[in-house]
Amino acid sequence: NNLTNGYASFWFASSASIDRDISIAPIDVNRGLNILACNKWLSKNYWYERGGNFVITDDDVMRNITIKEVGKPSKIIDVGDKKIFVYDKNITFSCN
Repeated sequence: NNLTNGYASFWFASSASIDRDISIAPIDVNRGLNILACNKWLSKNYWYERGGNFVITDDDVMRNITIKEVGKPSKIIDVGDKKIFVYDKNITFSCN
């Protein structure tokens, strides 16, 4: 599926990034403001600046926020209780 760089919630990103062939940066899901943001704890700005083409979503709230923030995915992959939103564009976040 050509998934090498992407994003997920902190705990999923930290457990899934053990494989060196894939890099998953943690993102915060602010459910109050309905936004996605950099996770500044145990991460590097570079991870968000280089971007990625997928977001692993945990639940319907995260899915709706991701669609609002990033747009409709070009492909959705179901993996257990997660959905991987795959995009035909590079997704970046400003961590400033």
